Amino acid sequence: MRVPGSPQPFVGRKAELDALTEAYAQASGGHARIVCVEGVAGIGKTALVRNFLAAASSPVVYASGDEAEMTMPWGVVSQLARGVLVGPSGQLRQLAELRPGADPLTSGRLLLDVVGVLASQGPVVLIVEDLHWIDHPSAQALRFALRRLNEEHVLALVTTRPEGAVQFDEGWRRLFDDRGQRLRLAGLRPAEVAQLVSALGGGTLSELAACRLWRHAGGNPLYTRCLVEELEPAVLAAASGPLAAPRSLATLLVARLAACALATQDLVSAAAVLGERCSLALAALIADVPTPAGALGEAVAARLLAENHDDGVRQVQFPHPLVRAAIYADLSPAQRAALHLSAARLTAGAVALSHRVAAAAGPDADLAAELAEAARASAAEGMHAAAAGHLISAADLSAEPALREDRLLAACTLWLRAGAVHEVSSRQALLDAVAPSPRRDHLRGFLAHLEGRPDDARTALRAALDQLQATGGTDPLAAEAAPRLAGLAVFDWDWQAALALVDSVPDTGSRLSLLIRCIALTMAGRTADARSLLDAARRRAKPGRGDVLERLARGFTAAWSDDLGGAKRDLEAIAGRPDGFGGSLRSAAHWLLADVYYRLGAFDDAVITAELARSLLQDTGRESSPEIAMAYAVAAYAASARGDWAGARGSIAAADARAKPAASKFERACAAAARWSVAAALDDPPMMLQAARAFDAAADAPELSLFPFGPVLAEALWRNRRLEEAASKLAVYEAQARQLGRDSALVGACRVRGLLEADRHDTGAALQAFDEATPIAARLPQPLEAARFAAAHGLVLARLGKRKAAADRTAEARSVLQRIGAQPYLESADRQLARIGGPGQRRSGTGELTASELAVAQLVASGLSNRQAAERLTVSLKAIEFHLANIYAKLQVSSRSQLAARHDFRATLGPASARKS
Repeated sequence: MRVPGSPQPFVGRKAELDALTEAYAQASGGHARIVCVEGVAGIGKTALVRNFLAAASSPVVYASGDEAEMTMPWGVVSQLARGVLVGPSGQLRQLAELRPGADPLTSGRLLLDVVGVLASQGPVVLIVEDLHWIDHPSAQALRFALRRLNEEHVLALVTTRPEGAVQFDEGWRRLFDDRGQRLRLAGLRPAEVAQLVSALGGGTLSELAACRLWRHAGGNPLYTRCLVEELEPAVLAAASGPLAAPRSLATLLVARLAACALATQDLVSAAAVLGERCSLALAALIADVPTPAGALGEAVAARLLAENHDDGVRQVQFPHPLVRAAIYADLSPAQRAALHLSAARLTAGAVALSHRVAAAAGPDADLAAELAEAARASAAEGMHAAAAGHLISAADLSAEPALREDRLLAACTLWLRAGAVHEVSSRQALLDAVAPSPRRDHLRGFLAHLEGRPDDARTALRAALDQLQATGGTDPLAAEAAPRLAGLAVFDWDWQAALALVDSVPDTGSRLSLLIRCIALTMAGRTADARSLLDAARRRAKPGRGDVLERLARGFTAAWSDDLGGAKRDLEAIAGRPDGFGGSLRSAAHWLLADVYYRLGAFDDAVITAELARSLLQDTGRESSPEIAMAYAVAAYAASARGDWAGARGSIAAADARAKPAASKFERACAAAARWSVAAALDDPPMMLQAARAFDAAADAPELSLFPFGPVLAEALWRNRRLEEAASKLAVYEAQARQLGRDSALVGACRVRGLLEADRHDTGAALQAFDEATPIAARLPQPLEAARFAAAHGLVLARLGKRKAAADRTAEARSVLQRIGAQPYLESADRQLARIGGPGQRRSGTGELTASELAVAQLVASGLSNRQAAERLTVSLKAIEFHLANIYAKLQVSSRSQLAARHDFRATLGPASARKS
């Protein structure tokens, strides 16, 4: 696709041009690169990109944000889809025709697949200009796709401004810092200003003249170019004295327009009202210019407009956003309103509504009410960001202060539910000016909670709740302050406070209250009470109506009470929803589902789902949320179980960074649990004891199965030969496990009890512990813990001289460990079998594969197609093909059937193959 716009003289920027060239070379070699070019308006971002493209021979997929289209969902993604000339037709059609409420993650996967297929034919350059004006759904989908580019031959270039970057939030900054590169453009230097003047035909400048012009224009290429076009060479060449032209760029552009014929002025003014680009026919109708050819020709010659024919439609666009902004700002209020009203009559839907808003000269109750109704309709379709935009406009048009503030607060609440935290953060001053009320304080607390400021969140939410209770108010939105405050208590394991808070407001049937109440009850070990609440809620629900919050509550209750099958069913239903919904719900479902996958022995799925949870939190401005600690912890669990020590260390470091003294108990427990998982896999007694002490100090909830590791402090003390201390700690844990009747806790307790009593030479107590838990372990849906129990049983039997029984139990453990790919534990079982003298076991032979290659090999060997594997792993089709080529080479196979026939892959398929349907 051709990038819109005409070539322009280009000077300087050698370092930046070299950086783009190097990034392109890396992308051509199969290492996808992402580059963000930042700079103020007119600094030369587009010129740099176009100059780079002049030397690149790759296909270009292009799109740009537009300030006038920010509230129109999928504008940028549909541009990208239309710009792909060759690719998978089905996915292209889906991308080009996305409905307003479509799920950004599903759309991001489609975009990733399309780009991957296109890149399989050679290097591709994907360009998105004016990222700060991208619509919210497109931003989410694009960021999801870019984050998952790996081995594709793709160079992604985006341009944005640092000032007023509405959509360029912290999630984008983190993406570019972690996965890409940021090029920040400054003004040209004096010598480069002289080169630009010469290239534009402005003559040769002396050093003094160049410095004079450089100071006047600030090194801005666009401003410099306008001055060259307006002034005589002799004026530019003067070494001293003030420049004769006005300093304002807007004045220069407006003067150029004023020199044109009236029809040209009308056409350009109409185009400015329509946005940065528009249909020529529509601009001519609004300007009342029946035959626009002459006017367009003059505007193009004056460098006020440019012409293109994208999508077969004759369009006009401004050479630069500053040109459009200057001309639009120069319109009188009456002229601007008249043009917008004309545009509203000639357009429809949200576009017409936006023109009516722009035409409004003051408060307009009827238009505000219409906007509020449009917001309700948009919210009903899942378009929360668009609904918030309508409500913000309605607030501006509302004369009554209370109504204006109500609509502002409602808009900000919708943005937070949509995950657009930055939209609300940027309006902090407006929120601070709102009169104190329960709704205002609830919103401030909601924002602080999502931004990871728990103390500020508690203060604001407590204020909202106190006001609500003092006045006897029943505002359902403000009433959310109680469950949100309770949610903060949950992160400190204070389940009593959480229950008291949700009970402190009248029961309105709030699903948020139900979720927090069920989590608190489950943490307290009162699973039966939580299930009773959920059953009652299901009976009250309308037939056929599902509720995400209720399902998430079921997922928490099931996951933390050993019902892993039920948890998996409910959480996968949330994670796989085709429509979008609140980012906080989806991220919670993913990190909890990752934990369930780990317990089920599906380590690859656990790593992938934990990474997706982190991505969701980061992409919605929630990098500081305590929830992200669990995502890092689960990633460490699974990595250590697989023997991926580099991955485990990285996750531990990230979790530790959040485990500050002031952090919540949840965050500190997650960091300690992550470290414990590695210590246990390495069988490192000092590290085990250090991690266990930190874990025991933080994880003090009554429910023992919140973390899947059993009596960690008792086990660490036993492993460090501190047997009496271990016995004391274990007795407390055993009593609690029996009181709860929790299978996973009992199996862990009996494993440590059997090992401990064997070391204390109480053979009877040791065997009794193993005998008690053997039938429980057989039904426990946690293969790693069941295998560790069997291996420990085998170890004790071997010490007692029962070699045949010991070998059988150890071989049983080994079979499970091999199936789930728990490499460190498998190696330990092999050593134990060798000592016992049992039958030799052949190693799996998959150790040469990387973790990513092993995940791909397992999925493909289970019968999934490349596309299905790509969807499961949330990577592109090209990435699957790249990994598969490496797998075939390493394992010396040449087909999918040969891969599936390998004994080691049949043995390690496990949960992945079971879920292929």
